[in-house]
Amino acid sequence: MRLKRLLMALFVVVAVAVPAVFGCPPGDACVDLIYHYYSDGTFTTVVAFYEHDCDFNTTQWGTTSDWRRMDSYGCETGIHTVRCSHWNGSSWVQVTCP
Repeated sequence: MRLKRLLMALFVVVAVAVPAVFGCPPGDACVDLIYHYYSDGTFTTVVAFYEHDCDFNTTQWGTTSDWRRMDSYGCETGIHTVRCSHWNGSSWVQVTCP
């Protein structure tokens, strides 16, 4: 019984400490994802915002739409990529960013 409690405590400590020490879970891409949602395909009027940052914090506001721009920043590399897309009713389709 005592061994079982010890193993459970060790599991909890490892489950909490490993992500805190090493950042992203193994096998996951560590990125800061930022989505800006726009009123239409001109990508000029922002109607919503969503961010999941490198510290696993989430910020969001507004009402999402069918047009979005995704900015992705590598947490360790700083590499920045941009992708614009349109929701066609069943999936996101990549479009050219203005």
